[in-house]
Amino acid sequence: MGGFPTRPSRTSFGPDYEDERPVQDSKREVGAGIFNLGFWQLAGVGRVSPRVVLFCAVAGSACTTVQQMLAFDPDGLLGLLTWTYNGAGSYSIAFASQYPDELGNDINVSLLGGIALSASSSPLVGSVEMTSAYEATVHFASDPTDFVMVLW
Repeated sequence: MGGFPTRPSRTSFGPDYEDERPVQDSKREVGAGIFNLGFWQLAGVGRVSPRVVLFCAVAGSACTTVQQMLAFDPDGLLGLLTWTYNGAGSYSIAFASQYPDELGNDINVSLLGGIALSASSSPLVGSVEMTSAYEATVHFASDPTDFVMVLW
C-alpha cells in the first residue's frame, strides 16, 4: 500500500478480512475481527494526526528550527527546515512540494492548516496561514522567544 503521507482511509488497508475457519487458540491465532479493528483504528488515527510538528527558537530576526517531526520523514533523515523572517512576529516556511512514500514514489504534500503556540514564559498564540499546500506563514502579535507549530 503506497501513498503515505496522504491521509489514509480504511479501504487503503485492503478489504475487510474474513476468518477462513474459527479461531481455535486466541493466544496463537489472530482473528479477522482483530485485524479489521486495528486497520479501522489506524486509519482513524492517521486522519487526525498532525503531519508536521516543529519546535523553533527566535532571536532577533532569526527563526531556527530546533526539532522537527515530519510524518513524511519517519526516519528523521531530512535536514532541519529553514525559516524566512518577514517582519516582527511573522515567519514563513516552505516544504518540498513532494516527498517519497515508503515505496519511493513521489507524493504531493497536502497540508491543510495548523496552529502555533509560544512556549515562553509569556505565552502567545499565533495564527498559521497556509499560502499553499506546502507553504505556511506564522503570525504572532510580537516576536516570541520560541514557538511550536503543528500542521495537519
